[in-house]
Amino acid sequence: MENTNRIKKYEYLISNGHHLVKIDNKVFVVDTGSPISFSIAEDFKFVVINDNTYEMKNNIVRINKNELNEFTGVNIDGFIGSDILSKIGGIGFNKIEKSIIFASRIDFHNGVRVPIKLFGALGMNYIDIKLIAGGNNISALLDTGACMSYIDPEIAEFGKPDGNAEDYSPTFGGWIKTTKVKLPVIIGSQTQDISMAIMTRTIQTQLSMFGYKAVLGVNEIHWEKLSIDLRNNELVYE
Repeated sequence: MENTNRIKKYEYLISNGHHLVKIDNKVFVVDTGSPISFSIAEDFKFVVINDNTYEMKNNIVRINKNELNEFTGVNIDGFIGSDILSKIGGIGFNKIEKSIIFASRIDFHNGVRVPIKLFGALGMNYIDIKLIAGGNNISALLDTGACMSYIDPEIAEFGKPDGNAEDYSPTFGGWIKTTKVKLPVIIGSQTQDISMAIMTRTIQTQLSMFGYKAVLGVNEIHWEKLSIDLRNNELVYE
């Protein structure tokens, strides 16, 4: 059982759109788009958070560490996915304090609240969030590991062209080149104009198995504090 009495603050880093946490001199990508936590270094198999020990798999998606480090601009040691976060109960990001807290209930007085839920089976859980994008009610994957958001080509037709996009995603085959659109997206009670990359065929095919029409990263949401509460099933941001 997780020790909830020793909640600690950890150093929060943002580099090239990636949201990172420093734990015991190691740097991890906080990646809710990954159902499994894993290391890409050879020297550790566990991570200790709030005095609780969690297993890290060994580079299960065979990430090229040099390519990843070049893209993020930081030496990355591993990824903390939704498996560890669901055991802890959630995570909170604070850009003002440059800190991260691993806990379920992190309340903000004036935060926008958005329902979320864990979706999946056999330990392969993703975080589902409902959006209205371009007037369409859709399900999206909430992915803190994504440095940009993605939208299905059919929904992208409701947006306006917004230039080209280049991304790096080992899950979707490495380097990705596509175009972007800007469209109104309702997240909870707020409407924001969000620039989203149009899914490639590979991304569209993989996400369609889960019924997802979008990947929502956290870079496009306007916030200074953000929490993902997996015990009470809500995203809160302000």
